[in-house]
Amino acid sequence: MNNLVDDICYDEVAYQKFPQYRQWFNKLYVADTFGYICGPGGYPVPKADTYVVRPTYNLRGFSINASKMYITPEDVHLVPPGYFWVEEFKGNHYTLDYTKINNKFQQINCYVGDNDTEDLYRFYSWKKSNYHFTLPKQLKKLDVKWLNIEVIGNKIVEVHLRHGMDSYMEYEELIPVWEGDKKEKDGYTFIEKVYDGEGWFKIKRLGYLVK
Repeated sequence: MNNLVDDICYDEVAYQKFPQYRQWFNKLYVADTFGYICGPGGYPVPKADTYVVRPTYNLRGFSINASKMYITPEDVHLVPPGYFWVEEFKGNHYTLDYTKINNKFQQINCYVGDNDTEDLYRFYSWKKSNYHFTLPKQLKKLDVKWLNIEVIGNKIVEVHLRHGMDSYMEYEELIPVWEGDKKEKDGYTFIEKVYDGEGWFKIKRLGYLVK
C-alpha cells in the first residue's frame, strides 16, 4: 500500500503547498463553516457547559493542547488567546482518507479510534471500519490530491490536505504503544515509530502493535 503515499503526509508540507486553502488549517474556521457553536478565546460561550478548547492552528496534529473545559458565560478570559472553544460532540471518532479519481474524491479507508477522555492526543486503538462519510460541498471542490478528515459522530472536526492512514492500510487494527506499555501482544507485530509530539506529549508514543 505504500505506493499510495507521496510527500504530502505532514500538515506543514500541505500548508506550504496549498496557500490558497490555508483557511482549512484554521480549526475555528472549520467549526464556523459547518455551523457549530464556537468562538475564539475572549468571546463568551452562550451557556454554561463542557466545551472542547483547542489551539486555532496546530500543524503538529494529534490534538496537542486540546482539552475539555467547563465554561460559563462569565468565564470570558478562561480560554487563552490563540485558542477557541467549540461544542463537545459525542459518538465514535473516525479518521477517513480520500483521493481524487477522475476529478472526484473517493473514500479509500476509514478507521475508528478510541482515545483518552482527558489526554485527547492519547489514542488506545485504531480499527478499520466500514463507515462511509459523504463529503460536504465545501470540501468536494478542493483541488488537492489527498484529503483526510476527522469526524466525531457525524461532525467534521478537522480537515487535512494530505493523507492520514495510507501507510497502514494493510492492517486491520493498530494499537499505539506508549511509554510504560508492553510491546508484545499475541497475534500482533510491534512497529517502532517513536514520537513525542515535538515535546508536547506528556509521554512518548513508542510505536504500534498491528495485525
